[in-house]
Amino acid sequence: MSLAWRFDESVAQPMQDLHAIGMSETDVTTLIEAFLVCGFWRVALDDGLFYFTEHTFKIFEMEPHTGPINFTSLLQAIHPDDQTMMLDTFQVSMETRQTYHCIYRLITKKKSVKWVRSVGFHQINAEGTPEVRGMTHELFQHVSSAAFMVPPKCAPSEDPKPTE
Repeated sequence: MSLAWRFDESVAQPMQDLHAIGMSETDVTTLIEAFLVCGFWRVALDDGLFYFTEHTFKIFEMEPHTGPINFTSLLQAIHPDDQTMMLDTFQVSMETRQTYHCIYRLITKKKSVKWVRSVGFHQINAEGTPEVRGMTHELFQHVSSAAFMVPPKCAPSEDPKPTE
């Protein structure tokens, strides 16, 4: 089983068999990262320390480094009006072991607001410690025409001629 597909659903959906069509987990990650700015994270529930991938640091506008993130420094990036809601959602998720979904605002270094969505699931790691593993991605404003094509590259002599 995998996570619920939407933030308003609590029922996990069956995992798709990507290997049956010749795709790997790396393919999926590559597609996700091409689709939106996203980063991955985990938090060990015994000590509350977060670990970020490089893209998660980018989303939170923090300097990438190895090792844990202090939750207090993480919380400072979250809009003050959203902190309680985000903490309550995370707390309920930990207590019920349900999938974590939360949409909230981050305060950027330029003091503007950007919206993000975090989703996570509970896991017991190899050492037997409970943790939440997740993904955070930026939400963008609706674009009226989001479809586009990248034209094929061709030699100047092969430029298509306009039709009359």
